[in-house]
Amino acid sequence: MALVKQHGGREAGGPATAGPGDAHDGGVAQRRDRRARGGDRPSTGPGVRRAAPTVRGIAAPRWRRAHDGRVLPHEAVASLGGHASRAELLALGCDVTFITLSLWYRTIVPTRRGWYALPGTPRPILRALRAGGRLACVSALSWRGGRDVLDDDPVHIAVYYGASRIGAGVVAHWSRKDVPGTRLVVDDEVALQQAATCRAGWGR
Repeated sequence: MALVKQHGGREAGGPATAGPGDAHDGGVAQRRDRRARGGDRPSTGPGVRRAAPTVRGIAAPRWRRAHDGRVLPHEAVASLGGHASRAELLALGCDVTFITLSLWYRTIVPTRRGWYALPGTPRPILRALRAGGRLACVSALSWRGGRDVLDDDPVHIAVYYGASRIGAGVVAHWSRKDVPGTRLVVDDEVALQQAATCRAGWGR
């Protein structure tokens, strides 16, 4: 019996065999059906949007790396005001390995155990952070006024009552409540109030 060649590579009268394009056509049709039903969608993986992590109500900014979702530690520190703890970086999505590499390449610098600042942080502020507080009193006023805070001079810092391991070479201004300012330095008004009653201030 003569076999007649038909479209798609099959021969009439013989057993049905899959042509080279049949498997592809079938897969496309199955995917089209799944999309129409709205099913079989992965909950994780590339292209799936995840809720941004937060720390103290601060959402991770939109500089998350698209290929793996990791956060760069120096940008996380900047978003938290220039000084952040290791726990805060991890909560924002920073990878432990990235934190170690950032310290190695000095895109972040350590201040105290488990705390980091940015490499461009002014030296008086770094001294205050490494001593366990924020720049305060006459040190804050001098820095904001553009005057040098010499390394030989004691640095004035604002700290909470109960704080421990205060570094040497500082004048501590203790407080039982939150003192207005940033994570690095107190507000000018607070600094003026501290300087008005500071026995060690202004060279006295």
